[in-house]
Amino acid sequence: MYQSNITIGIKTFLRPSSLKYCLRRLRQYFKNIIIYVADDSTDEIKIINKELVKKYNAIYFDLPFDSGIGIGRNTMIKNCKTKYYLTLDDDSLIDNKFNLKALYDLMEETNLDMIACQRGVSKKTSKHYYHYFTKIIKR
Repeated sequence: MYQSNITIGIKTFLRPSSLKYCLRRLRQYFKNIIIYVADDSTDEIKIINKELVKKYNAIYFDLPFDSGIGIGRNTMIKNCKTKYYLTLDDDSLIDNKFNLKALYDLMEETNLDMIACQRGVSKKTSKHYYHYFTKIIKR
């Protein structure tokens, strides 16, 4: 099953409501996938986020306050044990049109190391939501 070959990493900072929505949607569509959450929020927010991570059966990485997106993503990538890694922000919008299987198949059929996808362009706000599907290179 393709989901056992993918880890999804979510970097969060001070947005428990966004994290909750993201985790809920991921679990709605990907019940068995490994999910990491790296959190550099305040201690008060971390308490809320830890409960969310537990509720949605994810793995939590507690980072120093405001350590940044790079530290969070690197922490999750270093701990990844699956063949592929997908990084999301806590405000990424996941719906039934997000075809993770197609991305997986593309990675398996090519020698690409990374795929960057634009998803969910909102005409109202001109916001772009990006999803990066990255092949982990084992050395």
